[in-house]
Amino acid sequence: MNRVYGLAFSSSGEWLASGGFDQLIHVWEVATQKKLRTFRGHQNEVWSVEFSSDDRFLLSSSKDGTIRLWEPRAEPLPKRWWLEPSDLPVGFAAEGQRFISITTNGTTLRHWNGPRLLKTVPLQQFERTNGVGGRLLSPRSLNLLTGATNGTIYIHSAETGRMIRSLKVADELYWLYALSPDDRWLAGSAKQAGDLGGLWVWDCTAGAPVARFPEFGWPYDKAAFSRDGHFLAVGTTNHAIKVWDLGLHRCLHTITGHAWHALALGFSADSRYLATGSWDGDARVWDLTTGKQVAGPLRGHGSGVDGVSFSPDGGRAPGEHSNAGRD
Repeated sequence: MNRVYGLAFSSSGEWLASGGFDQLIHVWEVATQKKLRTFRGHQNEVWSVEFSSDDRFLLSSSKDGTIRLWEPRAEPLPKRWWLEPSDLPVGFAAEGQRFISITTNGTTLRHWNGPRLLKTVPLQQFERTNGVGGRLLSPRSLNLLTGATNGTIYIHSAETGRMIRSLKVADELYWLYALSPDDRWLAGSAKQAGDLGGLWVWDCTAGAPVARFPEFGWPYDKAAFSRDGHFLAVGTTNHAIKVWDLGLHRCLHTITGHAWHALALGFSADSRYLATGSWDGDARVWDLTTGKQVAGPLRGHGSGVDGVSFSPDGGRAPGEHSNAGRD
């Protein structure tokens, strides 16, 4: 079936881009749910899509090993550029014009302005250890966070490649999911002594754990911080999504409606809305003031949504992707 692996709202909120197993990227008008454009070019399934903050560019990554950059407003046909083969996208910088990719061996970053390569940055003191999934870029500080299975987090400057510091956060680390926009909190799947698995939230300054969500089902569920850093959305093993108020340390809403794990979560730029996607084949939008669904289910490529984000929150990097559970 034509599963959808990537979703992204434009910063204006007018458009929704989707990409999936059928190698196509569709752009939808959110208000009418009408399909506006279809982009062709990838030679394998599309893993992720993300708009720049001015909506001029749409960035996509694919299993074909390419990153492509599109101009969705161009007429009559969308312009596109094929960027460095075999790179993985990391994310847009805060200004929205520049984005960063990383080589598949994890040793080098590339900075781009549209299709133009600005600079190449080798990562200093790169640790050739068993890496974990999820490379997180802070648009605010332009720090890159990577992890190793031994529970260590490495923080590099994406500008210079210099390793700033490392943190030991767990006994075993599986995946990095989200970094709060203020760089204060880091969420990842890990195991501590005593077989305490689940989703953990750590203080990025000291590496100390501040919260644990045992109902989190790695590798299927996802987690995301709101842009203002007040909320954390967490997928659970019973297919619900819990939205936590981090300041009050309580669950604000428990969202139900998907028939399968929530494989994609993304907050709007004003932190008012949460978009969710699932392998049951739809995407939905929820109002966090009321906890009620306000859009969807949106269906396009078939079944299975595995990536959703509002631009320009910077909370997720396109292309960070787990093959677990795919056929």
